[in-house]
Amino acid sequence: MKKVTIAATLLLALTAHAEFKDGNKLLSQMQKEYAGNDWFNAIGYVTGVVDAHNGTLFCVPATSTASQLFDLSKQYIRDNPSTRHLPADLLIAVALGKPFPCPKKGQAL
Repeated sequence: MKKVTIAATLLLALTAHAEFKDGNKLLSQMQKEYAGNDWFNAIGYVTGVVDAHNGTLFCVPATSTASQLFDLSKQYIRDNPSTRHLPADLLIAVALGKPFPCPKKGQAL
């Protein structure tokens, strides 16, 4: 878990971009429960992070659903209030890194 967190932090730190969404804002949108734009924005954000970092920070199986990834991300953010001030993309990477680690060199997916 430490390696995933460190890798996620380093990769995201090297990427020049503004942080528009932190964990507090994303969790607020996630809790709208399929009720309008906020919820759709939240699930779109999660799937965007997965599309951008799958295969580098985590390795999500092709059989995973957007709903499953959303639920895992929401649970992690909800259960770790001390990290909610951090960028939402970093929190999603940490949330998915533990259940879906990438294989080490020489291991098959």
